[in-house]
Amino acid sequence: MNVVYVPNYNFVENALEIFNPRNSMMISRNTGEVSTQTLPIKDTITNANNLINLGRKWYTSEEKNSIELLLKKYEDVA
Repeated sequence: MNVVYVPNYNFVENALEIFNPRNSMMISRNTGEVSTQTLPIKDTITNANNLINLGRKWYTSEEKNSIELLLKKYEDVA
């Protein structure tokens, strides 16, 4: 399991609102079942992976070190 350190909690709240399966209608609000019309497909998974890697080149050395420390701290949790 990967641990993601996000210092901008406003971003996290917005991402959870947008990418939540219930809010994106992947799960029907009426039946609670997965909608076969909106199942995640290969392109969606690929794009999500690209989104994760999009901003990594802009991290400063200090931010990278902080992330490494957090990964080491929580590596036994996963």
